[in-house]
Amino acid sequence: MNRWKSPHGRPFPEARCLIMGILNLTPDSFSDGGMFLDRAVERVGEMISEGADIIDVGAESTRPGAEKISEEEEWGRLSKPLELLRREFPEIPISVDTYKPRVACAAVNLGADMINDVVSSPEMFEVAAELQAPLVITHNSRERANFPEKFGNFGEFFMSEMELKISGALEAGVREENIILDPGIGFGKSAEMNFELLRNLGRYFGKPLLLGVSRKSCLRALVGEKVEDLDDATAAVSSIAAFGGNVQILRVHNVAKNVLAVKVAERIRDSREWTK
Repeated sequence: MNRWKSPHGRPFPEARCLIMGILNLTPDSFSDGGMFLDRAVERVGEMISEGADIIDVGAESTRPGAEKISEEEEWGRLSKPLELLRREFPEIPISVDTYKPRVACAAVNLGADMINDVVSSPEMFEVAAELQAPLVITHNSRERANFPEKFGNFGEFFMSEMELKISGALEAGVREENIILDPGIGFGKSAEMNFELLRNLGRYFGKPLLLGVSRKSCLRALVGEKVEDLDDATAAVSSIAAFGGNVQILRVHNVAKNVLAVKVAERIRDSREWTK
């Protein structure tokens, strides 16, 4: 059985850890600087050929300090590429990366299969419930910069915040099987907090997890700014996550490298013990 259901009946791949390829339609993306803005279809075709299971399309950067844009501008960037992608690739599940409920609603109505929301507001819960769409609920503590002092133990704070989000989504009518959790690596957290979350992925809630660590600042602090090194570091995290079996979706820029990392990790994990 699938873990979650597209409102359009489009199946998600089953069983193994899935690779979600990132398509940025933003001119100010911290990672690729909008380099794929004019060739979205070509780039998605490349990611599918490399083994992507899901495509995550975003039209507003969520990097720290990024300029916020209006609903109209975001939809203006998103609508035509989404329409083209849905026509060119009718089988691939598409996730829309937005925190604006009206944009999410329009994208799902145009053919998106999943909502990836880094804010996870009550209004978005209502939209996801009405559309019966899978929803990624993200832990985002950017507005609580002093929470270690205010709230004490980070792990307890994290669990409490996520439990509130899950309860809110369920009360709004989001189906339990359509809830996917993102620990929010890089969203208002120190490097140590990020690594604490990565160490403890198996502890959290028993629900499907999406992990987005690709090229993020906690890795940059370790390996520097070179994209090749960041992709190697991302693949290392992906292999650990896949080996642990606690993550169902890995959101990445370099699809090919992470597909290989997951393939090797899952093969080692699933190897049988020697018998005498």
